[in-house]
Amino acid sequence: MRHFVCAAALLGMVALMPLLAACVPAALMVDRAVEARAEDSRVFLASLDRVWPATLTALRHLQVGVTRNVRDNLGGDIDGVWPGGDAVVIRLEQSEEGRTRVTVRVGGMRNRDATDLIFAKITDSL
Repeated sequence: MRHFVCAAALLGMVALMPLLAACVPAALMVDRAVEARAEDSRVFLASLDRVWPATLTALRHLQVGVTRNVRDNLGGDIDGVWPGGDAVVIRLEQSEEGRTRVTVRVGGMRNRDATDLIFAKITDSL
């Protein structure tokens, strides 16, 4: 009897595998879609060499605690903490000569007021 129960459980798991396999990519797509809606981006008509320090200056003026910043020739990432405790994630990408795309997420869902403040302070610092 015990052998029959184990075999039945195994058969049930095998039968459910295609359904589970389909759920994982769907869950990842939903997660990425929610993340994309939580982000705002702008293109600044300036090189990465100018936008990077302007972004750090903007965050300092807004009292965002920078916890990590990593940069290379193509772009960089800045992580921090908004004064209210929300996570701040910023990605800078040199989109083409003299243009830099800045993508900002504050908190888990879109915080348009915070991202607009960050973009305005970057503009002021350029």
